[in-house]
Order: sequence, then structure tokens, then C-alpha cells
Amino acid sequence: MEQLLSILVWRMFFSGSIWLERDAIMLTFELKRILRLRSTIVILIIALLLACVLPFLSTIGINGYLIEDSGSLQILSGYDGVKSRREAESTYEGLATPDILWQVINNYQTLHAEYGDNIPNEIYIKEIVPAETLMKLIVSGSLGQGQYGYEGLLAFTQEDIWNFYELRNGAVEQYLIQQLGGNSSAYQVAKRMAGQVRVPFAFHACQGWPTACGNISGIVMIAIFAGCLLSSRVFSVEYQSGAYLILKSAKNGCQKLAKVKIVASLIVSGGLYLAILLVYSLLCVFIFGKDGLNVPIQFASFLSPVPFTFRDVYILSACMGLITVLAMSAFTLFLSSCFVSPAFPIAISWFLLVIQQLSGSLSAEWIQLLCDILPSSGSAVYGELFRINFLEIGNIAIWSPCVIFFTNLLAIPVCSILAIHFYCCYKLK
Repeated sequence: MEQLLSILVWRMFFSGSIWLERDAIMLTFELKRILRLRSTIVILIIALLLACVLPFLSTIGINGYLIEDSGSLQILSGYDGVKSRREAESTYEGLATPDILWQVINNYQTLHAEYGDNIPNEIYIKEIVPAETLMKLIVSGSLGQGQYGYEGLLAFTQEDIWNFYELRNGAVEQYLIQQLGGNSSAYQVAKRMAGQVRVPFAFHACQGWPTACGNISGIVMIAIFAGCLLSSRVFSVEYQSGAYLILKSAKNGCQKLAKVKIVASLIVSGGLYLAILLVYSLLCVFIFGKDGLNVPIQFASFLSPVPFTFRDVYILSACMGLITVLAMSAFTLFLSSCFVSPAFPIAISWFLLVIQQLSGSLSAEWIQLLCDILPSSGSAVYGELFRINFLEIGNIAIWSPCVIFFTNLLAIPVCSILAIHFYCCYKLK
């Protein structure tokens, strides 16, 4: 029955191609072999457990407050802290128009004039906590005045707030000129992106979502580690046992067998990533709520010219993560076809992953470009979606996430073809 189903699936999607019924049966057997391995089951369980932990790590630093009947202040953390914040910030949900921003500023200035820096806990929780995210947004626009923290809010007038978004547009333009130069093609592209940012910003309770989106990189790394462990043994184990000599001499050996092994490995690696991503996403929605995904990323990066919401960033990071996992698995399969010991493919693949995570601290442009074209580059795409890094070729400027997407997508077939070639040509020394 399973073989019949496999044949029907392959006929549906690959009708008229070189894939025949026996190829589908071989693929079914290879998938069964991989999924029944004890190492596969252990890796899947560990990956799922880590995916369950990461959402709760995203709540670190988010505190809620509660005044008990005795009058003492109780600080809530974890899920309770996030839930308390969501309930408090629901007061200001909607468009952050200048009149709403002035209401926040005027309220803070009034309280500060009455209590100074010693605002009573009860009033602070009721009046300040619900507006803190908006206050931080406004403070981001006041840093140019040399004021840091909430003290910067005291310098704002109603006229300043009424022109808040115009002032922000001017600050973004100056930032782009400083970073890219006013006459560069990259500047022109970034300026067009900035013009697509919708103002006034839509506000919802978004506590935790910036960190949760960033932690997708952690999910990608977990899946890459797991995929590399599984893929590193695909060809190397056959070399060690000498079984590849028998398999390659069989009727369905060499190229067909290599194709089946590669497709099965990619399916398992991609399926593993999607499984842990699903668990992670469901827990994040449960903890942080789905409305926070509608908030523009400018609440996390005030001068960013990218017209994305956290939902856009989350989806793009997740999709890029899938491509990266497949690219790294294909790269590991290529290495596995070249080495007898599986330790070398694992070490090289993990080394690329570590280099990618360290690339943000390296300022040389050629190093940044090299890291963007590595198969592991998509593991750090979250930060790239906020930045204005461009690859300039003549008068053409290509945004770094686009470079990462196409190079990783290209790495999958290229590394797969190389793996087939080296497996077919391999001779045990």
C-alpha cells in the first residue's frame, strides 16, 4: 500500500520525467531507513524540546506589575509578565497618530511635574506601563537632542509631536546619506524602500515578538545541526563499510541511488525544520498573541527604512531558514561524498555556521560579501532584514537578503550535483 501511494505521488508530480515507479519505491525505502534510525529519533526529540524552550527564553526581560491587596508591588515575569503587558498595552492599540503620541507625552510630563522621578507605583502601573512602548518610540526620535531615557520626553512640545513623522523622515534620510552616500545607487533603492513605510504606525501589544523573530535563527541553527548530523553519514558510512562497491555495481546503483539518497536526506532535513518551526510558532502565538505581528519593525529599529511588519520579518526569516537548512544539508552531502569519515563533513559545516554568526562583528566589506554567499548565510538573515546592506555592481544595488536568498537557493542543486558526481567517481584508497 505504501509503495502504491509513493508511485501515485511520483506520477502526479513527475509525470513524463526520468523518475519511474522503482525510483519512488527506492525513495520510500530510503526514507523508512532514515526515519527508523535511533539517531534520527533522538535528534528529532532533542530538536523539539529545544523548540519548546526557545519561546519562553524570548520572555526574559519582559516584566509585568501587580499591586497586591496589601499595597506591595509584585513583579510578574515569564508568561504572566507578557500577559500582564498585553492587557495593559491594549489601551493604546490602533494607529499611533500625533494626537495619541501627544496624549502619552502630555500625560508623562504632567506626572513628572507633580511627582518628579518618584511616581507612586500604583499610578506608574496604571498610567506609564501601558504607554511605555510608545514612549520608547518617541524617545528614539529625541536622541538627536542629546536626551536619553524618558527625560528626553520632557523637551517635546505639542508642535514637535505633531510633526513627529516628518521629523522621522528627515532623520531617516540623513541616516541613509551617512551610511550609503547621497549619490549611490544603494541610497536610491533604500530611499524608495523608506517611502513605502506606512505612517502613522499601527500599534498593538508586541512585547516579545522582536526577540521571538530573532530566535528563528536559533531554530534554523538547531535544524542545521540536526540535518548535518544526519546528512554527514549518508555516503561516508558506505565508504567505511565498503558497501558502496556492491551498491554501485547493482542495477539501480550509482546515479539513481545517489539521487534517491540526496532527495530523502533533503526531505528529512526540511521536514525536521518545519516540525520544530511549527511547534515554535504555535507556542509564540500562544505566549505573545498574534496581533503583535502587525506592528512595524520601526518599533524595534526606529531608523530602519524597510517597510516590514514583524509578520513579514517572521515569514521571510522562516522561509529563508528552510532554504538555508536545505542548502546546508546539500553542502554536507557533498562533503560526505568526498570523505570517508563523517567527522569532517560535520566539522566543516558547523565551522561555516559559526563563521556566519561571527560575521556581524566583522566590518570588512569583502568578509561581509563572502558570508552572504555561503550556504549558511540564511541563518543570520533576521538582522539583515533590518539593515541597509547592499551589494553594488555598477549602477545596480542588490539588497543583501536578496543575495542570500539566491545564493542559498542555487547552492541546493549545485551541491547535490557535486555530491552525485563525487559519489559516482569515488574510489576507496
